[in-house]
Amino acid sequence: MIPTDPTMLVTVLVSVALVIFIGVICFFALAPVVSEDWAETLGVHSQSTLEGSGTGD
Repeated sequence: MIPTDPTMLVTVLVSVALVIFIGVICFFALAPVVSEDWAETLGVHSQSTLEGSGTGD
């Protein structure tokens, strides 16, 4: 069922676009951390923040 009210239609479309946008941003943020192959594909040097914080302590 497609909403006939223009305001509701715009609200649904913008909500779907926002969810897709957030999903894409999260994918690009987390892909290099999860997989070395994605890090190479995206050209990101994957570094673990747990191995050393770089504070010199």
